[in-house]
Amino acid sequence: MAAFDDGLVIAGSITKAGILTVANIAYWTGVKWATLGAGLDDEVLCVLEHNGLLYAGGWFESSGGVELNYIAAWNGVQWLSLDGGLGGIIPQPYATEGNYMEPVTVLATYQGELVVSGYFSQAGNTPMTVLALWNGTAWMDYFGAEQDEVDAFYAMLELPDGRLLGVGDFINWEVGNSPSRITLWSNQSWHNISPQFTNLPLYTLAHAFGVVYISGVIDYWPPEYYGGGYRLAKGIWIWDPADEPGDVALLIEALGVYVQTMLAGCDAGWAGGNCSLCDRGSFGGGLYCSPCPIGTYTDTIGSETCTPCPAHSTTLATGSVSKYCVCEPGFYGPQGGPCTGTLFPCLSALSDASRC
Repeated sequence: MAAFDDGLVIAGSITKAGILTVANIAYWTGVKWATLGAGLDDEVLCVLEHNGLLYAGGWFESSGGVELNYIAAWNGVQWLSLDGGLGGIIPQPYATEGNYMEPVTVLATYQGELVVSGYFSQAGNTPMTVLALWNGTAWMDYFGAEQDEVDAFYAMLELPDGRLLGVGDFINWEVGNSPSRITLWSNQSWHNISPQFTNLPLYTLAHAFGVVYISGVIDYWPPEYYGGGYRLAKGIWIWDPADEPGDVALLIEALGVYVQTMLAGCDAGWAGGNCSLCDRGSFGGGLYCSPCPIGTYTDTIGSETCTPCPAHSTTLATGSVSKYCVCEPGFYGPQGGPCTGTLFPCLSALSDASRC
């Protein structure tokens, strides 16, 4: 699905939207279903609104007689070819799953251009493997990839600082490094993040609250347990973009659905029968997370302890983060501190009026 032109686009292998006959893609106006031209002649795998156009990628090859070859753009009137589309698409079943390698797995935005990943070996008339960039008029081999060296991405995300994060079921993108399923494009090269992070696929990415949320199946070796312990998690993990590639310290489970552990108990900052992380405003380890006591806070997920509020400030409830530290009676300052000396104490909202 994708939002487009004040409506919603749905796509897949579909022939009906409501009572309307469609060809693998349809548009919901908010009131009724509508077609997008002649539609597309085979399954659509992904859609994305980019620079005012709707882009689609999938198994389709044409629309109403117009040759497209696995990728196209809808301009509100008709489907447009992207310089001949993609080539070298050879369905290859996975040895263990029986699925096929899709021609397009990801459509994403990077530095104002369209990034396309999939199992292709040509974009337009230019040899390109797995990853290509469309600048609106032509294909560019911006990232570079050798044939059979890497697999396609399942999700890509441009970070606020301009770097590009990608996840999938690939083996390696950073030349000369150990296998990884998560990699970062920075300073014109790929950097794998934590080779010990996972040997299993990662599927989706989202940026919110200053961190990146990653979903997938993750087998994670904490540094102190490289000798054999592991934690297998199916759920949502977070990565702090301020972290250095290769450092697993901040790559931690945030909302794990299911966790198995071979470790004796839970690490500090982890708690419960499934070893989930303690949320902001709480701390602990072992079996339980506890709310930070009044006068203390934590802004960090997975905290072992809480931090006292700045001098002359406190919280009004347990389980607080730093922004809820307020000045004590007789002191003033911004929310979260610091609090300084008395300023017209009898006018302070927290002052003891009996002293005036």
